[in-house]
Amino acid sequence: MTTQNRKKLTDWKVMLSATVFVLLFSSASALNLDVLPTEANAMKDNSKGNPNDWPFEGPAPPKNPDDVVPDSTPELNTIDKEFPEKAKVAPPRGKFGVPIAGQADFASIAYQKSTINAVYGILQPHTTVSLSSGQVLYAPALQPPNYSPLEVVTAYVRATGSSTTENAYKVWNHPSSSFVVSKSFDATFFSNYVVVEGGKNFFYNIIEKNGSQWRVLLYNKVSNSWEVQYTSTSSSSINDGWMSWESTFNGACPSIPSVQGKNFLVKDNGSWQSVTSSYGKAYNTMTCSYPTSWVSQFYNWIVN
Repeated sequence: MTTQNRKKLTDWKVMLSATVFVLLFSSASALNLDVLPTEANAMKDNSKGNPNDWPFEGPAPPKNPDDVVPDSTPELNTIDKEFPEKAKVAPPRGKFGVPIAGQADFASIAYQKSTINAVYGILQPHTTVSLSSGQVLYAPALQPPNYSPLEVVTAYVRATGSSTTENAYKVWNHPSSSFVVSKSFDATFFSNYVVVEGGKNFFYNIIEKNGSQWRVLLYNKVSNSWEVQYTSTSSSSINDGWMSWESTFNGACPSIPSVQGKNFLVKDNGSWQSVTSSYGKAYNTMTCSYPTSWVSQFYNWIVN
């Protein structure tokens, strides 16, 4: 083969290699093969998921106020919004510092601070709590500081004269002194909102102020999204917040399974912080003999 022919063959190979590279690159770009996300990248890019820069347990809060979705299970809410007075439950809610006879309280208290506009909490639900007539247990309950009108309640209620104990997720509206959302801890609720961690059931909650509106968010594990359960532009007279155990047992302490509230956070000036001694304190007026313990003070507790 002559030198000229060798040069032509070499040039042809170079051109062929370049053409193949271009074709492969174009195909990969069209198929998006060069940006197949790893699990970490997929989570980081998902504004409603758990980005890498979220240092706490549980799914990350929405990055932006609009990164929320409407309630996907409104049919579970047994409260008739046209007649909210039907949601009022006796005996009435207690107030911290003003114990009701027969009531025991244990809580992490979040101090009032003008720059706090949200709380986060991971709450443990049960489906088999059985109380006596007239007994009530709200545990854990989650309340923001700074006059929030709304509170999330893990509720166990045996109305006077009733033969059953209600086990349910509820939202309490302080200005109206009534529940505005009530969803039984049934199979649908568990399949959408409840996860298993360390052999225990938990669901994720945020109560935040967005502009002039307070809203309750519940995390849906199926859609990987935060759902709006209720909103209000009202306010309450409550300065402090809490993640609490609140009971009205009328002097008779029933058998209760272990209850845990954890990852109690406040959002202070745009930054999420655990409720340590810098942001809160312990509160304990427990009169029943249930053991209480702090896994981490003051943002992770267990009763019983």
